Amino acid sequence: MIIMLLGYGAKNIWSFKDWMQVDLSLNKLVPSDVSMNLPAATAMCFKGANASGKTNGIKVLAFIVDFLTNSFSYKPKTPIHYDSYFLSDEPAEIYLQFLIDNNEYLYEATLTNEKIISEKLSLNSSLIFQRDSDIVTKNTLYSGNKEISFRSNVSFLSTLNQYEIPEIVSIHRYLSIIVFNVGYSGHNSFDYYDYHIVAKRYHELPDIFDSVKKIIKQYDTGVDNIEIKDKTDEAGNLFYYPMFIHENDEGQKIPLLFEKESKGTQTLFRILLNFFITLHNGSLLVLDEMDEYLDPEILPHLLNFYITEKNNPKHAQLICTLHTPDVMDVSGKYRTYIFKKIKNESICYRLDELKKLRNDRSITKEFKKHLIGGYPEIEQTQ
Repeated sequence: MIIMLLGYGAKNIWSFKDWMQVDLSLNKLVPSDVSMNLPAATAMCFKGANASGKTNGIKVLAFIVDFLTNSFSYKPKTPIHYDSYFLSDEPAEIYLQFLIDNNEYLYEATLTNEKIISEKLSLNSSLIFQRDSDIVTKNTLYSGNKEISFRSNVSFLSTLNQYEIPEIVSIHRYLSIIVFNVGYSGHNSFDYYDYHIVAKRYHELPDIFDSVKKIIKQYDTGVDNIEIKDKTDEAGNLFYYPMFIHENDEGQKIPLLFEKESKGTQTLFRILLNFFITLHNGSLLVLDEMDEYLDPEILPHLLNFYITEKNNPKHAQLICTLHTPDVMDVSGKYRTYIFKKIKNESICYRLDELKKLRNDRSITKEFKKHLIGGYPEIEQTQ
């Protein structure tokens, strides 16, 4: 069974005036060592200068997924939470394309902050559901006699999940386990991701924790071991925390708290949880600024978790933004999007759209020569 994101896009949203489209699909012309004989890339890296639209490109996906899964929790008349291009009054358009059990779904919607204008769901190119305003005009998606009321600010998938319609269980589950570190306000630094919660999850998932320890010990040679401890506070609440064990020159084991570790080790402790959970589930991980606080030498190894068949038998996917250009030589032209901004409007394109690029040559050199776009153009100051 193959479950994968194929692509997504939007128009008139954040810094994208016209259509932005992220296509993860791979055709038969893509070398098999890149495609792993799968219909879509298992990793996609977003690269571009500061303020080029990389984070907005991820925010679009985060918005679509949240709208489809969680909008029933919105209060009635709560605005649909996105920003149009320079606060335009025109509707936004969005789409999401994905595979579940080898069936291809395409979700499309036109909406404003106040209401949904239309929603559609197609299965293998055939329309199976359509909603215009609050009226269902096409439905071969689900059956039954339940009286379902559709609200103007709630997606039909979120509504049907609330009504426990069995036909959408697999779709809702796939979308609901996608992991993001970005939301409406942008990138959420891992400084704000409570390491006590992460430690509790490692306590619950010892096999994943064993894998994480091996990686951290490999990249921080000063760490001899990591232990998850628990403690009860004055209010009687149990919480978990990591203890990093170091060995000094005399062979003594020195325990250090999380706060005493380097930013890089702290970041790995946090993000590797989601790496291994998504690899285990065969799900999607979406990270803004994946290289935050990390040594550039580590990044290709993190990417290899997803782009190597041996490491990724369940076809998990990773979408990330990066500042480090050298990673493009690992992701290659089929798994790299360039973002750039022209007169305050963001655009993006996958590097294999540039016919002159070869996948067996360094993309970083072309990038730094300003030959493929997205490289910062900074004027020299006197």
